[in-house]
Amino acid sequence: MLNDQQLHQIMPHLKNPWRGQCLPHLQAAMHEFDLEPPLRAAAFLAQIAHESGELKFFQEIWGPTAAQRRYEGRRDLGNTQPGDGFRYRGRGAIQLTGRNNYRHYGGKLHLALEDNPDLASQSEVAFRIAAQFWADHGLNALADREDLRGITRKINGGLNGFLERNRYYQRSRLVLAADQPPRAEIRITVNAQAVQAKAFIREGHVFAALRPLAEALGLRVLEAIRGRAIVQDQQHQNHHLLLVIEGGTGFVALKDLPARLTWDADTSVAALETEVAPEPASRDLQAATGERSLGDELLKVAMDLAFGFIKDQFGDNIPAVALDVIAPALVKFIGNLTQGSARIPPELRLLMQAELDKALRDAGLIGN
Repeated sequence: MLNDQQLHQIMPHLKNPWRGQCLPHLQAAMHEFDLEPPLRAAAFLAQIAHESGELKFFQEIWGPTAAQRRYEGRRDLGNTQPGDGFRYRGRGAIQLTGRNNYRHYGGKLHLALEDNPDLASQSEVAFRIAAQFWADHGLNALADREDLRGITRKINGGLNGFLERNRYYQRSRLVLAADQPPRAEIRITVNAQAVQAKAFIREGHVFAALRPLAEALGLRVLEAIRGRAIVQDQQHQNHHLLLVIEGGTGFVALKDLPARLTWDADTSVAALETEVAPEPASRDLQAATGERSLGDELLKVAMDLAFGFIKDQFGDNIPAVALDVIAPALVKFIGNLTQGSARIPPELRLLMQAELDKALRDAGLIGN
């Protein structure tokens, strides 16, 4: 059964207490509709994560936009009465839209959705609607065949947002997959030197504890939170890694590290080789910044380290309104870097996050 730690890793922007309120209802719906097997769970969680913005948007943000105005009078949606467009706007984990759909799923689940459409935005109902939609469209069969494109077409009508859906899917598979049957202890070497690091195999890939690997490879760990890690190599290039938490330890896939990997299945030895011998990873950032001027490279480091969560949400297309908010804080943070401080004060991060949330909400880019 899906647990809180797994849900947090799959949807890293889903915060408590809302995550804790959603989890039991999500678990119940997945159990009721046979969505607990790992491939089915991964596909279902990936789709609802994309459709609802990691369970943040259970009700369509209403402008109304031009597209939303066209809901009114849509007979194919059953919107035949004045006000039906707004009344039966998108709600739930897979946005339920139109009077006909509210009537259909209300009948299926024995709920008065047509008379009380706001029920669809409540977590105890939203996940059951999404799971019932899943069942109605035979999506478990597609999930068992790992047909994410077919599932996306059934839900979306096309492949809109497929790259993000696939990222959630791959992350969910790694988080949910059970370890393979026990085998001989996995041993890891870096440039032929043994590294003492916990390791396991999942989804056909070897995962090992990040910290000892980083030290052996001469990597600087810039961030290791919310299901991802950023490490910097000795050429000052940043590498973004999926971080899987097990027993309080963060693990990364060896294949994602900046090193050549050789896996010997007979001896259970994973050998990593670097092009140059790694320098000690303890070299501080002050020394590193003294070696080069403040340019695009250091700016990228600052963005990744201080404001990675913004890039998680918007990718490379950060809205102008967000840039306006973070610019002053970024300037101050780069100043801290030049003084040898590789951190952003918590109070500055919290203030910036509050200002950013307000600016994005005012711009209609996120919900209330």
